[in-house]
Amino acid sequence: VNLPEARDAIKGKTTKGWAVIDVWWTPGKGGECVYEEKNYKDPEMLVPLLTKRTSNFGLNTAYIRASRDTQYFYISRLVKAVAEAGVPNVTFATAKADEPGARQ
Repeated sequence: VNLPEARDAIKGKTTKGWAVIDVWWTPGKGGECVYEEKNYKDPEMLVPLLTKRTSNFGLNTAYIRASRDTQYFYISRLVKAVAEAGVPNVTFATAKADEPGARQ
């Protein structure tokens, strides 16, 4: 799945209504989610965190920025985790490896 580049994408931490989740894929090692400046190997680990934010702060959109080479099955797991947390909207974009804040 080819996603659009988000040149003016949301950067930084989660805001009240948005959860910003960066996803990095390393060939041979798999994926990793970065949420609230912490790394999570398994997307399912985000369910309780997002559920709490949804309940307490009205989180309504997950903004997923993934590296271009992220495998679809990993994004699918993340989208399922976001849905389980009760977040009704998901926005996608890709991130270049050379963007500020991107993993080297």
